[in-house]
Amino acid sequence: EEKEKIAQQQSELDTLKHTAEEEEKALSETKKALQDAEQEKTEKFAQQSSELEALKQKATESETALEEARKALDDVQQEKTQKLAEQSSQIQTLEQAVGEKEKALDEAKKALQDAQEAKSENVAQQSAEIGAFKERQQEQEKELGDAKAALQAAQQEEREKLAEK
Repeated sequence: EEKEKIAQQQSELDTLKHTAEEEEKALSETKKALQDAEQEKTEKFAQQSSELEALKQKATESETALEEARKALDDVQQEKTQKLAEQSSQIQTLEQAVGEKEKALDEAKKALQDAQEAKSENVAQQSAEIGAFKERQQEQEKELGDAKAALQAAQQEEREKLAEK
């Protein structure tokens, strides 16, 4: 009976040893899986950190490129503004010249009219003066036409520049 008990205890002890060995094996596998997971997590973290740094670098480069593009746009806008100011000044100068030409033409017309009205004894002399006044009037009318054409061209160019904006 004691042998039976000893055999039974031996059997239980063997079962416990076997169970302990299996649990140790499972624990070892769990530790290994935990180490592998930790290693994978560390590698993923390193990879993500590297990717994050690359993204930060790209973002910095993009910001730099954007700043350069903004500066270039500002420079272009400033240049356009300056050109428009110059064109406006040229147009004012042309308008002033046209005004002066119109005034001179009016004066020439008045002088011609005065000369025509002031007929006197010397008809031949008056005819020569009238011819000179007419010639002067034609020249001034041509200059006025040229100045008006230049003014219209400048105004058209300014409108086109403004339309481009």
